[in-house]
Amino acid sequence: MYTKFYKPISKYFVLLLLGYSCFAQAQESNSLPKSKVLKEEVLLDESEKLKFDREIKSIQKEIEKKKGPKTFNMPKEVGQTFLILSILLLISLLLLLINRLYNTANKKIKSKDAWISEIKEVEENLPEVDIQSPLDRAIKEGAFAIAIRLAYLQIIKELNKADQLKWKKQKTNGEYMAELYGQTTFAPFKKATNLYEKAWFSSEWDTTRLEQAYRDMNQRNKEIFEILN
Repeated sequence: MYTKFYKPISKYFVLLLLGYSCFAQAQESNSLPKSKVLKEEVLLDESEKLKFDREIKSIQKEIEKKKGPKTFNMPKEVGQTFLILSILLLISLLLLLINRLYNTANKKIKSKDAWISEIKEVEENLPEVDIQSPLDRAIKEGAFAIAIRLAYLQIIKELNKADQLKWKKQKTNGEYMAELYGQTTFAPFKKATNLYEKAWFSSEWDTTRLEQAYRDMNQRNKEIFEILN
């Protein structure tokens, strides 16, 4: 009888132990995944935060690129003042240039007027007159337009002396060139004539250009003198 009663109880006891063991394992299995989930959620939050920070920085860089390099914005009042000063400076330089050109032209006219009587005297007595003395004085005074004309008259004097042309006060430069046409002195005399007419009748040539023109005229004079001798 005892054996019969013990067997069912032991059977139920074993089942109870098995059930409790299963329940304990279930509780343990339920508790472990929960901690893992929490850890994964924390890691996910940190990853999302880093990703968000990177996106913000990327957007800020794009905005800075679109803005371009930083420029200095001058205040409106300063800009207007600078513009006015620039205009005044430009006007001053322009007036200075005009004044210089006027003085150069005026000086040239005065120089010609001061020499006009002496040039007339040379032209009246070209075959006999001394041209070298007034020529040297003109060069010394910087009256290069006068020096060019005197040097040209000197060439005509030498050609007349060599019987390559016949000097007359009323003759034109073109007539002298016609007389020399076909002769070896024609080419340098033609260059001297063109140079003289440009330098004498132009009002735009300054002292530097006139000085260079006189040097060229002197070179033509030497060429003709070498041909004649």
